[in-house]
Amino acid sequence: MRRFCFLIFLISLSFGNAFAQNTTDKQGRRQGSWIEYHDNGQIKLRGSFKNGFPEGNFLYYDEKGVLKAKKVFSNNGSDAETEFYSPNGRVIAKGLYQNKIRTGEWRYFNEQTGMLILVETYKNGVLDGYSCTYYETGTPQFEGEYQNGIKKGQWKTYDLDGNVISIDKYNMEEESD
Repeated sequence: MRRFCFLIFLISLSFGNAFAQNTTDKQGRRQGSWIEYHDNGQIKLRGSFKNGFPEGNFLYYDEKGVLKAKKVFSNNGSDAETEFYSPNGRVIAKGLYQNKIRTGEWRYFNEQTGMLILVETYKNGVLDGYSCTYYETGTPQFEGEYQNGIKKGQWKTYDLDGNVISIDKYNMEEESD
């Protein structure tokens, strides 16, 4: 009898959660579990809101129901650790959005192999800091820094064995003339 009561309790919780989706409070702010759908009926996004702000895990799907992105929101929805996925399920990019703008280090991966192919650093949505493009072997191919979206300082080019084959120098003052 206890198991039966427990089972009924679990079922009621499941139905309660199912009916509590996509609700707003008196101020019109989204609250709790939220699901949106594509026109074809497939789930478009699934997540949770608190006082109108996205909170925790959000999953985004394409029209075929394939996961295309995951965002983990914090700071009242202003920060989002983000991963983008290829149709085969591999992570193809990951990094942080702050106020919907790329910030900090972003990493990009080959869709077929999953190997790291690019690292870029952003400040307020603009390339600013370390950048490196990689060969499929994992060896750096091009490496240098950006400042406010412009190449700065020494940029190195490497061969497949990791040997420096050229160094190009970029100066901010010369670039702006």
